[in-house]
Amino acid sequence: MTSLSNLISSAISGATGAVGPTGPTGPNGASGPAGPTGPLGPTGATGVTGPTGPTGGQGATGVTGPTGPLGPTGPAGATGGTPWVTSGSNIYYSNGYVGVGTSSPAANLHVYGPSNTQFKVQSSGAEANMTIVGTSYGQINNDVGDFYITNGSAGGSVFLRTASTTQVTVTAAGVFRFNSGYGSAATAYGCRAWVMFDGSNGAISASGNISYVTRNNAGDYTIGFSNAMPDAAYVISGMLKPTSGQGGNNSRSVNIAYDTTPSTSSFRVRTATSSAGYEDPQYVYLTVHR
Repeated sequence: MTSLSNLISSAISGATGAVGPTGPTGPNGASGPAGPTGPLGPTGATGVTGPTGPTGGQGATGVTGPTGPLGPTGPAGATGGTPWVTSGSNIYYSNGYVGVGTSSPAANLHVYGPSNTQFKVQSSGAEANMTIVGTSYGQINNDVGDFYITNGSAGGSVFLRTASTTQVTVTAAGVFRFNSGYGSAATAYGCRAWVMFDGSNGAISASGNISYVTRNNAGDYTIGFSNAMPDAAYVISGMLKPTSGQGGNNSRSVNIAYDTTPSTSSFRVRTATSSAGYEDPQYVYLTVHR
């Protein structure tokens, strides 16, 4: 419905003419601010695969995986050759050396091993023998250090024999016996101690198994062992050399002191003349046997 004001306006201005042609397009105005990003469209179809690129460098070695199960045992190989020769129930080797524990044996039989290496000969009977045979002699050598012959039996003795005769015996108690013209091995009673000392002061000139000589008084001496005797059942022998002033006409003696008893560690002797009593000789010589 046309308003009155519009009718009056139209009457005054006259009728509207025909629309003229469109004028030229004006320049673009300044771009407005970008609108918000629209939602992501659907994924397009996969394109054609491109050519393979060059191989990259080798990567670091990965952790070793667990060991797989053991495979089945393969067939046995052919039997190899052997330097041993079998003859009936015997086996022998004629060329070169045999090594046990060594690849470079230096003897017909060379046994090598750690400390306390043992070579054992065992018999099921009463005796076990090891025989050494040579055209002129046989020997057992030890190249280094000490050499031991040991009888491991608690009550056994060690015997050294020539032919079938026992010449030397060492019993389990440590008693040493030998055959020196007796016809059989007899106990050896050795010199267990000896000493040569100055009678004026007890100074030792030479000795064996004697640790000291003490001059108690004129012609009175106490002698001590370096290693004690097992008991006091020993024998003392002695002689003396008088001084030039004492002369040689009077009888002189070396005696065990009557008021003392020899012990396992020491003994006491006195030197005397038949005329002057106890006196200091130039030298005193003593031996102890047991």
